[in-house]
Amino acid sequence: MTIDEKINLQIEDAQNKIDEASKRLESFADINESLSKSEKALSDSIDAVNEIASQMKDSVKALKDSAVAIEKIANTFEALEPNKINESIDGIDKKIDELSEKLTRLTILGRLGVK
Repeated sequence: MTIDEKINLQIEDAQNKIDEASKRLESFADINESLSKSEKALSDSIDAVNEIASQMKDSVKALKDSAVAIEKIANTFEALEPNKINESIDGIDKKIDELSEKLTRLTILGRLGVK
């Protein structure tokens, strides 16, 4: 084997090694790009989960506030005395009946020309 042939073999071997290294670098670049995309998707997912968690906290707070309001309403109704309410309603009904009767009399008398 001549020196030229040895050099050519070494050059070819070096070229093969460079090609192999180049393929590995391309593969590494593809993996790196894929990881970057995955990282972005993961980050977006984490942001979405954080937003959902925040909204759930707001919903829980609103539910707690509603529960407090309902309890206050229940306490107010509990404090009401049904007999007094019924008496008030009866009194209002009597006044309405009296006014209705007066209005009817006034209308009849008005038609008859009595002032």
